[in-house]
Amino acid sequence: MKTMVIEQVKTDAYKTVRQLALETFIESFATYNTKEDMDCYVAEKLTEPQFKTELLNPNSTFYFAKKDTDILGYLKVNKDKQPENYHLNNTLEIQRIYVRQQFQNQHIGVMLLNKAKEVALKNGASSMWLGVWEHNIKAITFYKKHGFSIFGERTFVLGTAHQNDFLMKLEV
Repeated sequence: MKTMVIEQVKTDAYKTVRQLALETFIESFATYNTKEDMDCYVAEKLTEPQFKTELLNPNSTFYFAKKDTDILGYLKVNKDKQPENYHLNNTLEIQRIYVRQQFQNQHIGVMLLNKAKEVALKNGASSMWLGVWEHNIKAITFYKKHGFSIFGERTFVLGTAHQNDFLMKLEV
């Protein structure tokens, strides 16, 4: 069996990225939200055209965590994006970091986070930031364990629900 690799996603893989995003988003949040709010968010934000656009954006990059032919999880980072109402110098946003449920607790998230750090340093960023739902204790604990700290909050709209995200930052 091969070792796990992190590889940049090609722009024509938007259908694969979308399917993985749907699976991991639903696994992560369906039990905490109404079906209507989840369906609305998926219909607005997790569409094939949306992923095609995101993959073509020169300031965004996606990465797959793979082992053999299995895609275990993915990462999306954005250059030159600031959190609303905050100003951070020389930063990289981690917009998405998800690991498929059956592959969690195998240090895949750590490898994806390390890839984000590598990209940040390569691009001259001095920090990374992300938003995480205030009730996602598992993710908050993970990020704190790896040096992130909360520096603010923002509203995340999921369908009709207005949720609170913590904004977290790490100096790299």
